[in-house]
Amino acid sequence: MYEGWLFGTDAVLKLIAHADAVEEAGENAPLLTRYADHPAFQRLLGPVWSPIREVLDTTSVLPPLAEFAAADRAIQDCGQRMVAMWASLGITGHLTSNDQLSVTVS
Repeated sequence: MYEGWLFGTDAVLKLIAHADAVEEAGENAPLLTRYADHPAFQRLLGPVWSPIREVLDTTSVLPPLAEFAAADRAIQDCGQRMVAMWASLGITGHLTSNDQLSVTVS
């Protein structure tokens, strides 16, 4: 189950990233604008993708080494949005005292 939800999230975010890049390069409005009113985007994907997109928009495609760590950290910090999305779906987890992942589905 863990791998399914983790890889599913990864696949959806990659799909959004690719589709968003195509939309940004073309004549269409960005995905964040076109689907902002869609309930699934508002509840689940928007809170996860919007902060990632913001970091991407404010970081050069190939940041200099001195800026790379900050950009990487900013993207990693967006992971908390994924945790919140999973929690809204009833999936929570924590590390045990011996650093094992414990997942609860409610």
